[in-house]
Amino acid sequence: MTPDVMASNGIIQIVNQVLYTPHISLPFMEFLQKQGNLGISKELWYLLLQEPKYAPYPAQQIYSTIFVVKDSGWNSLPITQLNRLRKNITLLASVLSYHYCPNQLIYREWISVKPNMNIYTGFPNRPQSASSIQPSELNSAQLYKSSGDSIIISSGNTEAKLEDKSFIIQKAIVHIIQKPLAFIFETREEILNRINSNLLYSCQLDTICKNMLTSSTDLTIFSPNAQAMQNFNKLPTNEKAIYLKYLFLPMKLYQAEMTLSRRIPVEKLEDAIRFKIIDQSTFIEARLPNQGYVAARIINANQAATNGIVHTVDAIPGLPYETVQQYVARIPDFTLYYNTGFIQSMTVGEPYTFLVPTNQAMTSINNDIEVGNKLMTDKLRKDFVFRRNTFPLDLIIQDMDIRKVYYVSTANYAFTREQLRLEINSRNSDKEGVFTYLDERIQVLSLNGPYQFTNGFLYSIDKILYTKSDLNATMCTVSACA
Repeated sequence: MTPDVMASNGIIQIVNQVLYTPHISLPFMEFLQKQGNLGISKELWYLLLQEPKYAPYPAQQIYSTIFVVKDSGWNSLPITQLNRLRKNITLLASVLSYHYCPNQLIYREWISVKPNMNIYTGFPNRPQSASSIQPSELNSAQLYKSSGDSIIISSGNTEAKLEDKSFIIQKAIVHIIQKPLAFIFETREEILNRINSNLLYSCQLDTICKNMLTSSTDLTIFSPNAQAMQNFNKLPTNEKAIYLKYLFLPMKLYQAEMTLSRRIPVEKLEDAIRFKIIDQSTFIEARLPNQGYVAARIINANQAATNGIVHTVDAIPGLPYETVQQYVARIPDFTLYYNTGFIQSMTVGEPYTFLVPTNQAMTSINNDIEVGNKLMTDKLRKDFVFRRNTFPLDLIIQDMDIRKVYYVSTANYAFTREQLRLEINSRNSDKEGVFTYLDERIQVLSLNGPYQFTNGFLYSIDKILYTKSDLNATMCTVSACA
């Protein structure tokens, strides 16, 4: 490309590619006909257009944007429900109206500039005239970029992901989506009975959970998958009742609302539930009183019901199910720390709270040629440093008093009586722990822990606490060492 070629009466941009829009002359129905994966959408739109009332809409008297469901999305519906649409034009029109944006050309490229766009869907009363279309006669909807960079359409209390390619056709833009919008036909009980009847049965046996289930309040339900339910089924009845309070919430919570700053109380614990987004996945993190967080990944979000919403997760939020060592071994950002072998050796005297350095923190100490690298290449001194960042106790910053100073024994205490000064501060809506040893300090955010496991706790840190004096320090000073 050659930019900014100046002329006496303007400017020219010389480009090496031309935007090719092969479908720009195709009417909507002809476009559907030519696609190999939109047959059911073509059938349903054709049925709708047999009604004179709806015929003008996709005829492009006005510009429009249309969200079209691919065949696999329609086929995911029970055949009885798909046949309901085929036989009930009023219902079909209601559903397809949430896929149709009149008098709007919505390009997917705009999302990179404006990650959250308000749009409008519906069949206007007078489709022949763009000037007569009023937002007040349409339904509000949103197009937004998810945490994983997918583009999502939210319409009719449902959401769908856009496929990677959109199309410019005659007087319209077509976005292909993965599932239908606004077609909600199951209750939360029916969804649970279909995907996790065991959880539904457990809820019905519990008085508090059953009362929620039979109420008119919309519920958000986190439904564990089959493997996670094996851990749930092993619990005694009184413990099941505790975790049911985390799996059934008296609100309607879409995945898009699960933001980093969101906190949901359970009984008197204000930060019982929070959320994280890692590598395009959303995690619900939950903790019981005086305990650490246990995360569960959402593997099937936004299963909309007439009276709530269901999200399938891969664990029981708040219920530890693996060791610290197992967790650190499977997290790529802890690889360098795990490869030292230190955490695998710390099994006597459990439980411990580990401050686990990220790969960045490990690289930083190894790059410190004068001190850090020497400590890391001496196994005894390396373990001495790592024990300073490990504590033989449950350390839950969220439950500690702000502006109070604590003195915390490290895993070196048995050998050197080593303790760190710990000050708790407020940081936005969370807490921060500042550990001090001699003149060195590190900050530990409650946002980065504590994660609880079957044998201990973990915070991630981006700096390791060590000093130059560690090169020559006596690593055992108690009388038993003599």
